[in-house]
Amino acid sequence: PADLPGLQRIVREGRRLSAIVLELLDASRLEEGKLVGEREPVDLVELARDVARRDGYEGRQITVVAEAPVVGSYDPRRIGQVLENLVENAVKYSPEGSEVRIVIAHRNGEAFIDVTDRGIGIPAGDLPQIFERFHRAANVDDRRFAGMGLGLFICKGIVEQHGGRVSVESREGAGSTFKVVLPMETRR
Repeated sequence: PADLPGLQRIVREGRRLSAIVLELLDASRLEEGKLVGEREPVDLVELARDVARRDGYEGRQITVVAEAPVVGSYDPRRIGQVLENLVENAVKYSPEGSEVRIVIAHRNGEAFIDVTDRGIGIPAGDLPQIFERFHRAANVDDRRFAGMGLGLFICKGIVEQHGGRVSVESREGAGSTFKVVLPMETRR
């Protein structure tokens, strides 16, 4: 078609709006306690590798570091959503050509997932609110970085509904490490 760039822009906008609607629905389900579904044995290492193999990471290298499978009882779709969101944020706020590392380990009945980037980092004043609904860090340029401030809120809720916790270590201008800790019990 003569206006292929225009059609491609319309498709991109449609996908962006669809993603916004899905995030709003997830936030609503989360508040009702209905976001996490059936749990099953999930290998977090394989799930992370699946996320790392996806397209759209714009010249960033996604590296998964793990010594062995880490299996627990989780909703695979929702834990996958947590990994996707953390990796997508790391890519979005990092320079092209940089590495995003996903390190997965386990000890004492808990699984540990760290997602580290060397991006813009988060100002210290924003760290206490970074997982709150609609919060975006002060150093985020809304014209360059699309988003509504729901992704980390949803991630935190999913992790907590699995009995886990999430935190962040960050320094502005030096990058961030998001840390997820999940229980590894295998009950269904």
